[in-house]
Amino acid sequence: MGRYLVLVVISIVLLGLIHVSAQADDVTTGWENEGIYGGRINALFIDPNSFDPALNQCSTIYLGTHSGAKLFKSTDAGQTWQRIGPVLQTLNKEELLHARLWDIVTDPDNKSIIYLAAAFLFKTLDGGLTWIKLPTEGFEVTKLAIDPDNSKIIYTVEDPHVGKFRIFRSEDGGNNWTMLSVIETPGFATSIMVHPNNSSVMFLTIGLEIGVWPPWQVKGGIYRSTDGGHSWQLVFSNTSKSFGVNDLVCCEINHAFYAATTDGIYKSVDDGDSWSLLKDFKGGIIVINVDSQGVIYAGTYEGIYRSNINSENEWVPTGFFSTAPSFQDIAKRDTEGWCNIVEIDPKNPQVIYATGWHGLWKSEDGGNTWQSITEGINADAIFNLEKSGDTFYACGGTGFYKRTGNKTWEKLFGAEITTFAIDPTNPQKIVLARPGGDIRLEISKDGGETWQPIGVTWLEGYGTCLHVFSMVVYSNTIYLTVATWGGSDGGVVKITQLEDGNLTWGKVSQGYFPQTPVNCLVMDPENSSILYAGTGYRWSKDWMGWSKDSKGGVWKTEDGGQTWQDISSGLPSLCVNSLVLVPTTPRTLYAAVGNAVYKCRVGEGNWVKLAEWEKLGGLTALAIDPNNTETVYAAAHAHTEGFIIFKSTDGGNSWSEYAKIGYEIYDMVVGSLYVATSGGVWRYLEKETVLPTSSHWWFAAGMIIIVITVAATALTAYIATSRKRKIRALKSTNRI
Repeated sequence: MGRYLVLVVISIVLLGLIHVSAQADDVTTGWENEGIYGGRINALFIDPNSFDPALNQCSTIYLGTHSGAKLFKSTDAGQTWQRIGPVLQTLNKEELLHARLWDIVTDPDNKSIIYLAAAFLFKTLDGGLTWIKLPTEGFEVTKLAIDPDNSKIIYTVEDPHVGKFRIFRSEDGGNNWTMLSVIETPGFATSIMVHPNNSSVMFLTIGLEIGVWPPWQVKGGIYRSTDGGHSWQLVFSNTSKSFGVNDLVCCEINHAFYAATTDGIYKSVDDGDSWSLLKDFKGGIIVINVDSQGVIYAGTYEGIYRSNINSENEWVPTGFFSTAPSFQDIAKRDTEGWCNIVEIDPKNPQVIYATGWHGLWKSEDGGNTWQSITEGINADAIFNLEKSGDTFYACGGTGFYKRTGNKTWEKLFGAEITTFAIDPTNPQKIVLARPGGDIRLEISKDGGETWQPIGVTWLEGYGTCLHVFSMVVYSNTIYLTVATWGGSDGGVVKITQLEDGNLTWGKVSQGYFPQTPVNCLVMDPENSSILYAGTGYRWSKDWMGWSKDSKGGVWKTEDGGQTWQDISSGLPSLCVNSLVLVPTTPRTLYAAVGNAVYKCRVGEGNWVKLAEWEKLGGLTALAIDPNNTETVYAAAHAHTEGFIIFKSTDGGNSWSEYAKIGYEIYDMVVGSLYVATSGGVWRYLEKETVLPTSSHWWFAAGMIIIVITVAATALTAYIATSRKRKIRALKSTNRI
């Protein structure tokens, strides 16, 4: 018996050791979101059937984003968010990572039925758990409307093609479609609406794509149909100048229609036959809404104004303004306060949701004060990411951010930033690039606390689509790579600050690659006169389905851009999407060209192909581990799987699949792997064996001692009992 007890003790001890080993092997593998919540939101819907008496408001909200066609849902009135929705696929089964989710509507008779417009049309019958793609081949869906008298009847207007809008109708919940009519007019279909009291009357508004600034010239207005969409008449416009209608709403109290236009707010009391100007707002109105008590809210490029149907000429700003204290606290240094959505709780008009460049905001006091409720909404596209010491810098669709250590991200500048650069000779000097008709730069010399614009005017008529894709700053010199978005023009621009504080600037690539888009630029860390530029069209037919020729290559300058040498020998004539320089001697370059990785030792010969993934889309980013330059990462578009990251630990000679993520990857930073994506910043955590802490060992040791003590005590007691029995037995025998 004693042997068994000893075995029990040993087993218990071993179990204790296994417990400690389990504590030591603490596995944390996979993607972790690193914050920067928010992003541009295109659609918002409050479920009127979800009223919660405890909250005194509706609890279920759906929102759709501009980047990556993402759908989010909240069931607690915006306190928390979960990403739901279908895998949005094209006819070629490629995920629409670049698609925009334009509209959300729900069946008024069944809250579990939701429709999504994102180029294609998707439908769920179970509140977002599963989705089906409806048959809309042949036209791209943007805006939706449901007949209030028959929820099986759905209308949609397609994405415009050469100024033509086709109107479609389904009478069976989206399974079959009929083209009703065609409207020829330039602009963007901002809304389609069925008259709330007469299903044969419909309205279509033509204006500007929400969020585009500065706006282009457009001859928009309001079209009306009185025969269920078969024919249309322009009932409101301003043909004497650029004019657009961005939103239309009908008030259930006075049955008047209110239109948000580029001129201001207009009103019609005769179902659109005539219109009168209520308020002329500078910059125009983006969105308008009216609550159940007759309070009117107008979203502008400055913020939200409020009025009442009984005093329509009196408009006052709400707390949703870039100058409002509650707004500044969260959206620090935002230069724009525009609002593109105002949605009012259908059961409690004091509860209002508003979206802008900063994400989603909520007011529970009729718009007087606002709070950000973006946490969990990772829809902000982050284009560039850099790490300096323990500090991260990031830029994207809503601004420029900084994070030190484990602190939260701080917004240092609030506007769309395409790229940024930090001066290696002075890390307090940061330069930001903003998209626009001119080269729009902002510079800070105090680490982002204050900013000043750099006054450089682009003189070659590039329109409103000029972007800076890459930038290098060194001392008093800035190099920019520029291209028109979707166009062919581009090059390298050099800006130098003179001793008197004035600037000189000019395109230094003019005689070498004069009108070729330049996507990436790297500088030799030991010689600021040596730079490498990667060129080509990002929108190639091999990659994104665009028809542009994708000729590209790699160029080198050794004199700060005065002369350039083509060093593309061995590369295919495809776009160079990413270029990284290994800071070792001799210098080594890696290039992402099409869907392959190439390597070249500068000055020693041609480029060599290291790997090619023929079934994948283009490579978008490369990164090198600064602690081990033989470790290289490459991010590739993997169609329905999102993006795949490949890793090499031998300088690119062999590769293995490392991680997958369902967002488009724009940039990568290595130590731990961080990626800048269409859905914020993410970190990949590898499987690690973490040594147990001292507390684990003390706990295990204590438990083992207790077990041994208890077992030894029990064994001693058993032995003593056995001896007593033997003595009694002997005594009994002696008596006999």
